Amino acid sequence: MKKNNKGFTMIELLAAIVLLGILAATAIAAVSWILQRSKDNYYVTLEKNVTMAAENYYVDNRAALPKAIGQSRRILLKTLVEKNYLKEVVDYNKDDCTASNKSYIKVVKYSNSDYIYKAYFDCPGYKTTEEEQIKDINIQVSFDYEESNINDATAKIKISSTEDNKIASFEYTIYKDGQHVYQSENINAGYVENVNRTVELNKYVPGNIRVVVTAYDIFGNKKTVTKETSLYNNNVPECGTISPLYNKWETSANASRTISVNCVDTSIKCLRKTFSETFTGDIERGYITILGENYEERKCPVNVYLDSTPPACGSDNGSTVWTKGNREIVLNCIDETSGCEEDPYTKTYNKTTTTDDIEIKDKAGNTNICSVNVYVDKNLPICGNISEEEVAEGRKVTIECSDNESGCTQPTFTQTVNNDESFDITIQDNAGNTNSCTIPAKTEDKTPPACPSIEATFDQRKWTKENITFTFGFTEDTESWEWYTDSNGAYRFWDHNETSDNSRTISGEGKRKIKVVVYDEAGNSQECFTDHEYWIDKTAPSCPTISSNIAEKKWTNQNITFTFGFPSDTDTWDWFTDSNGSYRFWDTNSTSDNSRTISGEGKRKIRVVTRDSAGNTRYCFEDKEYWIDKTPPNAPRYSTTNLTSGNKAQITSNSCFGAGGGQANSWCAINYNNVTFYFDTVTVQSDNLSGVAKTQLYWDHDGGGTRCPYWFEGNCGNFSASTASDPASWLTFQIRSVDNAGNVGYSLQIDYRRV
Repeated sequence: MKKNNKGFTMIELLAAIVLLGILAATAIAAVSWILQRSKDNYYVTLEKNVTMAAENYYVDNRAALPKAIGQSRRILLKTLVEKNYLKEVVDYNKDDCTASNKSYIKVVKYSNSDYIYKAYFDCPGYKTTEEEQIKDINIQVSFDYEESNINDATAKIKISSTEDNKIASFEYTIYKDGQHVYQSENINAGYVENVNRTVELNKYVPGNIRVVVTAYDIFGNKKTVTKETSLYNNNVPECGTISPLYNKWETSANASRTISVNCVDTSIKCLRKTFSETFTGDIERGYITILGENYEERKCPVNVYLDSTPPACGSDNGSTVWTKGNREIVLNCIDETSGCEEDPYTKTYNKTTTTDDIEIKDKAGNTNICSVNVYVDKNLPICGNISEEEVAEGRKVTIECSDNESGCTQPTFTQTVNNDESFDITIQDNAGNTNSCTIPAKTEDKTPPACPSIEATFDQRKWTKENITFTFGFTEDTESWEWYTDSNGAYRFWDHNETSDNSRTISGEGKRKIKVVVYDEAGNSQECFTDHEYWIDKTAPSCPTISSNIAEKKWTNQNITFTFGFPSDTDTWDWFTDSNGSYRFWDTNSTSDNSRTISGEGKRKIRVVTRDSAGNTRYCFEDKEYWIDKTPPNAPRYSTTNLTSGNKAQITSNSCFGAGGGQANSWCAINYNNVTFYFDTVTVQSDNLSGVAKTQLYWDHDGGGTRCPYWFEGNCGNFSASTASDPASWLTFQIRSVDNAGNVGYSLQIDYRRV
């Protein structure tokens, strides 16, 4: 057999290379397609899983669902993980999708009982965002009907777009009189430039019909248009002008709005010209029914805008797990009426914070405060006391760790070294902050540093109402120091400081002890000032009890004495009385000297100022007023007439009676047994202070004591003394005025002797 050693021609080689290239490209495309399909299927499954978790969450937390049709809520995927509705949420590359706090499930209420759930991801390798309004898609909604037969009414939907941005799908919702009555499915438009759809409305008329149309482009963006009309047959009245027209929210509690609609006659006359209704509670849009003369009705839509309920705090991604990094809190907001001004609310914390309050606000202006857990710790843990022991391996050094925020991961940190040189021990708190604590080289110094000098702005064991500031003078052998004050019998550690920071202040009330612990470079320490005690009292003492021999605001002609019962917290007290409208200070006294007397005439006020050992003062009894009048009233004036006719006896001496005024004291002879004395007038005079209370006539028969007084009511007549059977030797008359304080003023005293 002849052997053929002939090789490939150039054309054959090129053909083979091209064929291999086609096969390779086909294989690569096939592999890429398989990988892409695997990735797409992964995210489809992921979206189903997180959506199901969100549905389970809202089954357990139905109060968090949106309440109004068209309202939406968000729940973070991180919240679903923390509340154990999901184990984890990662993208195709196994990277965490919850770290950014921007992955969430959005739930929308689209009917009275139905909700739509949609997942949005912000993963390192996969991101989706909510739809945005499309500017180059136009939506028109028009209503086609005849008033004589509205049962044939339709809504015509026209959607148009540009060639570069075609319509992918659309959906529409129908509301009747504010209630959701129909929700279409998402309708595939087939990536066209124009869509025309006619919607029959015969099921929903008569009534106020609102059609909401949402169109989606091929990129998933959306645009929404709303159109509303009133569809009634022409045998009902028409809605006229609305008054008032509200376009702003009212947030006052228990607010109401009364709105009127004019009724316009058609072929059917209105039952009345105006129909009104008062709306209360939280409501954005309402309806007023107008009636024809045979009670044909039409519902007229009106804007109410009442919302007095603050928004509710929704779920948040706050955590009680400490972090040393920044933490972004995402707080959902819930409001059923006007909607939230923001949803969600986001706030980033970059300083040490445990909890915080975030204010949320609805579109009506109502606010609410929501408490969230932040747990950010930016502060390093503090290096504390150092202890050391010798072990076989060398030096075993232990340092205490303190942290006022997240706390240390362990109370002490220990390290063993085989040399005597200085080194560092790293301590750590629960937020991950670390601090390097320098351990000094081993020395033979076992002598603690000396206590510093101390200066205080107030002496110890003496009460003060001011804050007390201490300034310490540290010795050269002191490397650092710690500050303590007692609290409930035990010292509380506050801070570890350099000696350059040498001043501290206490402000709390009570008897407070202090302690300073000083350290040298070798770790030796000494406690100082543990016997020092400082007393702070910022509370004023109580007012004492008060008793007096005369009640306040009652006239008296006596001195008034006050006795005070001082409480135990009073050290001294000051005594004041008013003089010409201003208080006059008299003296400062101890509480054992607890009585004072006022004697001056007039309406007098008093003041007691109590003072405790710390210098706090309190003003007492400034509203109490006491009245003293020691001056007799002006004497009443009188006039008399002597008659001789009938059995009215002549008084021998006319000098006994005369034009009244002043006081007379004389003897007058009486000729007959029966004598009548005439007092034509007795005029009551004024009193400069307490006023005249009464005017009286007294008479005495042969020294037998004062007889029954006669009381004057203004001017007075006569007085008769009949002594026929047993004639009196003498009679005494007296006219007096008595003021409200009991002082007496005399205007007449005359003795009559019988002859």
